[in-house]
Amino acid sequence: MVYFYLVIQQLIGSTTHIVAQDASEHVEPGLLLLLRAVGASLVFLMILFATEKRWNIFHKVAREDMGRMVLLGLLNVPLNQLLFLHGIKYTTPANSALLYAMTPAMVFLFTAILHSDRPSFKKGLGITIAFVGVGIIMSERGVELRPEHTLGNILIFVAVMAWSLFTMLGRPLVLKYGAVYVTA
Repeated sequence: MVYFYLVIQQLIGSTTHIVAQDASEHVEPGLLLLLRAVGASLVFLMILFATEKRWNIFHKVAREDMGRMVLLGLLNVPLNQLLFLHGIKYTTPANSALLYAMTPAMVFLFTAILHSDRPSFKKGLGITIAFVGVGIIMSERGVELRPEHTLGNILIFVAVMAWSLFTMLGRPLVLKYGAVYVTA
């Protein structure tokens, strides 16, 4: 059953950039984000109400974690998603997917910078290879670096940075409260 869910997630994830580009051409990105956020919020609220069996779902969050929860919400929805939906209008789905593939490298870089960790030679080499690889692939046929895509690529890259910060900063809360609760 786990493999079934993995296949479904992979299908959804692999079509996100194509569907988002088409949707953002027909619906204003702000409205699209509102619809997506409201829909996702309702689904997560139903999941939490079903699993928590109480109406006060915020009882679990410690007062000292509320600021970080708000920051995560700002990083994920207005910054990551809104920039993604605006950026996808001005670039290709392939460029967007490739930029999002840099998320693990960006998370590692932010962790190293914000926590003053010096990466090992192997990790530093891996990050360098990831960035060089993205550059090489983006300069090959199929992924376009034309000037008209520059704005979209920049917006998507900033969205990736917001997503990477969300991932890095959310990790302690996910360990404390669980992934579904923090995402909701």
